[in-house]
Amino acid sequence: MLLMRFSTETKTIIKMKKSILSLTITSFVLGLILVGCETPTEKVKNAQEDALDAKVEVIDAKQDLKNNIRFCCRLSTV
Repeated sequence: MLLMRFSTETKTIIKMKKSILSLTITSFVLGLILVGCETPTEKVKNAQEDALDAKVEVIDAKQDLKNNIRFCCRLSTV
């Protein structure tokens, strides 16, 4: 084995590095999970904001359509 060639002190350092790496990865994954979770209240709020944004986009699209129709009508009468 590779660890047999190292001294006891070196083996301890390697084990500590592995422990620290494992702890770091675990902490990172837990942090991602906690940050990614949304409460039901936040989900509702986000859905309401999305719906409001969609309504604004529909109003803008309708206005653009009206403007385009007016412009086309002006061109056809010229």
